[in-house]
Amino acid sequence: KEECLLKFSLALASVSKDRKKSVKNNINIFIFYLNKTDLFKKIQEAKKNQRSGNLPKANKIFQELLKTNTDSYLSKIAHFTNSTFNKNSISLNVVHKSYSEKQLVFLKGFCKIFKSKPPKYYPNNKLKHWLYFRPWWLLFHLVMYFAILLPKKLVVKKPLIDNKYLDKTMKKYIDDWKEVLKYT
Repeated sequence: KEECLLKFSLALASVSKDRKKSVKNNINIFIFYLNKTDLFKKIQEAKKNQRSGNLPKANKIFQELLKTNTDSYLSKIAHFTNSTFNKNSISLNVVHKSYSEKQLVFLKGFCKIFKSKPPKYYPNNKLKHWLYFRPWWLLFHLVMYFAILLPKKLVVKKPLIDNKYLDKTMKKYIDDWKEVLKYT
């Protein structure tokens, strides 16, 4: 890509002033198609990883595409589902930043020791919700914010989700996954 741009810039330097505007427009069009080609290659790479069973890598590529090419990505989803959407009505602002893996691993260890069962949630009773659920919610958030201050060496580096559990879940839903892959 850089080599092509260098050739274009050298060619642009030798062109008369009248033609420079036209050449610059052609360069912009060329860059646009180069980026589209890269997008196509990334989509193909993600599909290849998905079919070979390397789902984490495929998901990472799809997430990157969603971040970098949001409009075209959402348009493709809308086209695939035969639906429409208003681009202006979609907010891409961060609603809630995710917690780091270190914070989540630390919280998981904390909960194993101090709160093995999750707190009961009371959606229909606001008083019970604030008395029984919210204090745990606050404590869990304080624990995660405390984990930011800890050095990484103190937090045991274990996978957040056990691999045996992941394998068991994948086996349980393998038929559903095969059906999904038929449509991609």
